[in-house]
Amino acid sequence: MRHAMANKRLNRTSEHRKALLKNMLNSLIKYEQIKTTLPRAKFLKPQADKIITLGKKDNLQTTKILVSKLQDTKSANKVKKTLSKRYEKRKGGYTRIIKAGFRFGDNAPMAIIEFVDRNVEAKRVDKKKKDLEKSPKKEAEKKLAASWCFIHQIYNNMIKSFTVESKNNNMRIDRLLRTKIGKIPQGLIEKSLRNGKIKLNKKKVKSSHKVFTNDKIELFDFKFKEEIIQKKNKFIPTNEIIKSNENLIIDNNDNFIVLNKSSGVSVQGGTKSKKNLIDIFSKSEIFEGTKPYSVHRLDKDTSGVFIIAKNRETAQILTSLFRLRKVHKTYLAICHGELEKDMGEWNDDLVRYDNGKKIIEKSKTIFKVLDKNFNASLIEMKPITGRKHQLRKQLFNVGNSIYGDQKYRSLNVYRGINKNLMLHSYKIKFIFKDKKYTFKALLPEYFKKLLITKRLNIPN
Repeated sequence: MRHAMANKRLNRTSEHRKALLKNMLNSLIKYEQIKTTLPRAKFLKPQADKIITLGKKDNLQTTKILVSKLQDTKSANKVKKTLSKRYEKRKGGYTRIIKAGFRFGDNAPMAIIEFVDRNVEAKRVDKKKKDLEKSPKKEAEKKLAASWCFIHQIYNNMIKSFTVESKNNNMRIDRLLRTKIGKIPQGLIEKSLRNGKIKLNKKKVKSSHKVFTNDKIELFDFKFKEEIIQKKNKFIPTNEIIKSNENLIIDNNDNFIVLNKSSGVSVQGGTKSKKNLIDIFSKSEIFEGTKPYSVHRLDKDTSGVFIIAKNRETAQILTSLFRLRKVHKTYLAICHGELEKDMGEWNDDLVRYDNGKKIIEKSKTIFKVLDKNFNASLIEMKPITGRKHQLRKQLFNVGNSIYGDQKYRSLNVYRGINKNLMLHSYKIKFIFKDKKYTFKALLPEYFKKLLITKRLNIPN
């Protein structure tokens, strides 16, 4: 029995279905042609025809009914004044449905529903409004803003394909697309790769897939519009700051620079730290024609040896060396009190929190006491793992926190007037392209001063 099967439900509740019908009717009246799914088009057609028939009746009651059904006075006025007169001699069949294939993805049947003898210019209603809003003053402002803003970049079927260059070898495809095209949202990249609008060597790949030299990337009907966004330079270094940091360079070659980082300067910019090495050296003549790449981390308050790569290839190699623990680092620290053991190994489970989630990480450090007394100790440390604040946390755990450490400080330790963290990245060793490198960073003056005050020997 086919009881209660007269109307299409469209898999929606009655309230949702009424809202959907109202919106589709308003869009059809405004643009006179819309594209939707075939079931929706069949559901909309008789309702649209009834609206036109209602608009032909020239009285107050029908006008009120139109406004009530459409909830839009502009649409109601167009039905009364334009559409009803256009179809004055027509007794029905004001709309038609044209099948438009199947939707990519879920394979849903699509259709175009339009008014018979429609006004083609109705589709350009919104575009006309935008053209009218433009004024010579606004155009001049936009041209002026172009000097300090990113300009509209429209990529609409312009880029068909490009080949991966050697400098982009072993790079993620999503990062390469941003380098070549602009600041594309990650969601758009994921969707385009999933839908096959972006292909690598004629195959679908994931955003994390790495590309290699001479790989071919093809873009099919890929549309992206980069909005005008005011460029925010969080930190613009002065010439004096640039020169003072260039004077700290220990070694400068074709692949990387090594410098003796000062305490109080961050490696990268953030919400709490504006002054940083990457922004400083990006304005330096040393990185002219390229940009600085950070390959490892040092805390803001830690001084000592720091490496910055000059190109992507070097950055990838050095990052891999750090990850594989092929880079040997030596730190010096002055800590409170006297350590029980003169040498040994710390193996701890360090706890950190990421968005409220507790994370436990294993850490390992080899240590040796170079000099000590009842007041303080000078320790040499060689971290095997590279956890966040690893050395500071491990010394805090054994009850001998580092001088100047305000975060990991024992309760029985007086805060004091010393504001510098007495942790120094003293030496670094690694092999790069079959060549051995060893770099040492001189101790800062405040570090030496505290060694003398605490009657500890200064290391050679």
